[in-house]
Amino acid sequence: MEDSKGNADWRAINNNRQQIFRWLRGETKAARIKTKALAMAMEAALPAERYAQLGMTTQQLICIAIRDFAAAIIALLLDARDRPQRIAQALQAIQETQRLTSV
Repeated sequence: MEDSKGNADWRAINNNRQQIFRWLRGETKAARIKTKALAMAMEAALPAERYAQLGMTTQQLICIAIRDFAAAIIALLLDARDRPQRIAQALQAIQETQRLTSV
């Protein structure tokens, strides 16, 4: 995708983009295989936090709740102006965790 000087080869990028859209529209077995391989490669390239959001597991929901509660506590300690919003986010996160885990 780059030449020897590090410049992007836009023609190659556009050709690859067109090929991906052909695979997505394709109904052949080869197109499905290539699309599945592309999806797996995209998942492998995702940062850990984004990858965890794909499944919305209990662990992911708890991580979000912990993050939001930490932000709310910091806002309270620093007497921040966005305290009510931070507290509301934290409460919403715990309610979401409770809703999805009490099945």
